[in-house]
Amino acid sequence: MSSRFEQRKMAATREAQTAIKCEELKQWLAEKHPDIPYNEATKRAFQEDMGNAFLVATDADFEYSLNTSATTFSRQRVPTQEEVTAAENKRRRALSLPELQDLARFENPEPTRDPLPAVWFGADISTAEGLRRLAARNITSFRALTSRYGHEAVNARLGATKQKQVGQSINLDI
Repeated sequence: MSSRFEQRKMAATREAQTAIKCEELKQWLAEKHPDIPYNEATKRAFQEDMGNAFLVATDADFEYSLNTSATTFSRQRVPTQEEVTAAENKRRRALSLPELQDLARFENPEPTRDPLPAVWFGADISTAEGLRRLAARNITSFRALTSRYGHEAVNARLGATKQKQVGQSINLDI
């Protein structure tokens, strides 16, 4: 008679082996029989059919069990990549121009910068005065900040407004 320790150790080893074989079964089904979904019922059917041989089963054993098992597996049709692409193209052709534009904006969003942080490498830059101190003490770090977050964000925090260039036209309401 074995001790409880030995029983627990054997049970843990069996669980680990079962988990490994279940993962192998899942991969085998995905590669060889994608029409058979891997779920608890499929796993149990293979385990019951194979018994203890499940723990040492090979791909050939899984195939033999599938072909000789009394269990009828529900198969689902898996569309090919070409069929999926054709269906998606057909759906997109039916969309209106504004819907296509919205879809394009959703799939390819314009890149945006992150908001300007309150702290930059330990320096408090949450205020305009903090930004000015950073520029006065470490111009290289200040340039890196403006390069990363943009001149507009830094100027907005500083409260600077864009001045009109000489020769630039302005609109006047008359």
